[in-house]
Amino acid sequence: MREATAKADKQAIRLLQQAYDEAATRNFAVAIQLLQQIPEEVSIYPKTQEKLTEYRQKQESYAVALLQKAYDRAVLRDFSGAILYLKQIPEGTDT
Repeated sequence: MREATAKADKQAIRLLQQAYDEAATRNFAVAIQLLQQIPEEVSIYPKTQEKLTEYRQKQESYAVALLQKAYDRAVLRDFSGAILYLKQIPEGTDT
């Protein structure tokens, strides 16, 4: 049992590190998906929940910034540029 727990903790730590790496490049959707794979039974689960909240907030902020850039492009009648920004907004955000 102890060996299984150690293995689960080790894998959770690896997923958490991958999530950190993805978030560092503003790929919050992937970071969130990685964190959601971490089971409740592992010792770092509370940290996982903190990071999920943080990354969801950052994803929303990033989406709003992209929407503003799209709006700015549209005001200049650069609709192609606006669409490029809109396509970068992650699915699942309120934006």
